[in-house]
Amino acid sequence: MPREDPIMVKEITKKNNISNASRGKAGAPKNSAGSGDARNVERLRSVLNIMHFRGESNQQYLDNALNEAIAITGSKIGYIYYYKEDTKQFILNSWSRDVMKECTVVDPQTVYALDKTGVWGEAVRQRKAIVLNDFGAPHPLKKGYPEGHVELRRFLTVPIFRDDAVVAVVGVANKESEYDEADILQLTLLMDAVWKYFELKTSEDARRESEEKFRIMAENSSDVIWHMDSACRFTYISPADERMRGYGKEEVIGTELWSMLKPEGVEHIKKANAGRLEDERRGVKTGPLRYELEQKCKDGSWVWTEITVVAYRDKTGLLTGYHGVTRDITERKLYERQLLEANRRLQEAMSHAQELAEHAEAANRAKSEFLANMSHEIRTPLNGVIGFTDLLKNTDLTSVQRQFVENANISAQSLLGIINDILDFSKIEAGRIELETIKTDITELVETASDIIKFQASKKNLELLINIHPDTPNFAAVDPVRLKQVLVNLLSNAVKFTDSGEIEIKLRFSKIDDRKGRYFFEVRDTGIGISEEQKAKLFKAFTQADTSTTRKYGGTGLGLIISNLLIEKMGGKIELLSEPGRGSVFFFSLETEYGY
Repeated sequence: MPREDPIMVKEITKKNNISNASRGKAGAPKNSAGSGDARNVERLRSVLNIMHFRGESNQQYLDNALNEAIAITGSKIGYIYYYKEDTKQFILNSWSRDVMKECTVVDPQTVYALDKTGVWGEAVRQRKAIVLNDFGAPHPLKKGYPEGHVELRRFLTVPIFRDDAVVAVVGVANKESEYDEADILQLTLLMDAVWKYFELKTSEDARRESEEKFRIMAENSSDVIWHMDSACRFTYISPADERMRGYGKEEVIGTELWSMLKPEGVEHIKKANAGRLEDERRGVKTGPLRYELEQKCKDGSWVWTEITVVAYRDKTGLLTGYHGVTRDITERKLYERQLLEANRRLQEAMSHAQELAEHAEAANRAKSEFLANMSHEIRTPLNGVIGFTDLLKNTDLTSVQRQFVENANISAQSLLGIINDILDFSKIEAGRIELETIKTDITELVETASDIIKFQASKKNLELLINIHPDTPNFAAVDPVRLKQVLVNLLSNAVKFTDSGEIEIKLRFSKIDDRKGRYFFEVRDTGIGISEEQKAKLFKAFTQADTSTTRKYGGTGLGLIISNLLIEKMGGKIELLSEPGRGSVFFFSLETEYGY
């Protein structure tokens, strides 16, 4: 019907009754008993026509019902609108053909809000039939209708109820005579029957559509979909079961689940169900049950499956059956076995590797302990050689004899240095070296280390520079013996590999808080330098950057690695900047407590 109406409302005093204004002038019904019987026959015939109508869709069914409503009331045009109580909206379902022929409204509206409607919305607002037999009379609810709308002379609309809710409205118009109570009753009864059948038909169509969707899904699913009754007998099983186990549908329907399981599978399900019943008894919320079970195949083999089961009950809570899905998990089980086997082999390999590592560590400790002990054994007689050659130098010797004695003493001193390096290295590897942290005058320590190599530097005419930043605190908590050992090693290397130029040792400080700070040490030379390839060998035991340097400069290569291991135990790391022919810079930092 129109968005705005040029017609008036004749009030109807009670639901499904009309006012006396819709009766004849004498107040008696216009229809005789004979005409009433004829109307009943017409209504019944319309109902039968509607029920026997075989349209392709529900829309065609309602279109036909609207035509019957127009015919039974003697009207010319009509409509059906759905009504949504929650949104208070009318949604157009059907207009009669004659309306469409006569209506020339551009872009007609199909959805109306209840509060925007005129008198035709009163059927919902007043929840009763509305009769209007004089559209020309003025009325406050009248809002007019758009240009091109079909001309209206008389109008009748009734609401359709379901459970006290309005679900639709049907309207007819332009009867030759006035609409009366009989028209209202005929239209109300007709549309009530129509809507009941429409809902039944809609529900049946939805059920058939749902069943067809389920059938398509079940027949094409790779998983097996099934139903069982409360006795665990199959009442339906999808074709996927034949592809998985080889049994046809007719071989499975009516059989019990237990017949296709191993005894341990049956026991597993019964235990799980007992636990489920106990949870339900205690009020614990439960979901679908899942089992991993082997099922029997027609060829006698067994297939691993995952079964998901949901029990369903009637309104009283009585168990009526089960829905379930079965999935072939043979490949997954194979992968799981392979993974378990791989994990087992990995555990064995790791255990074996752990044993080898422990043996290697024990052998390494034994080697280091042996070297440490042997170093002590060798150093004792060597100290005797050094001592007696020192004494021999103080006796009357010829020049040749003195040269021999000095060579022997120098060789013994060199050998003692190598043995001391080996001893330190062995102690560090064996974990037997302990650091002693004491308050140390760090400035004096740097100067002492410089004094030790000063004579070596002067013999090569090298300038030795000491650069200590003035803000550096005098005292630090360090191991003075080991720190001096590192600085002397770095300075000795600088002198050894520098033929001309200078050696510089730097010290600066960065404050962290009132108790702790970081000391930065740096030894720079203008020596031969080191390439990138050679840097990788520097901190490896018993190696030098270039094997040719062993012949020229000598040494075992242990000095630098011992120094680095000591600095690492102190919490730092020796690093290097160098280029061949341009000298080297070795540097490290230590975080420690400080004082002035």
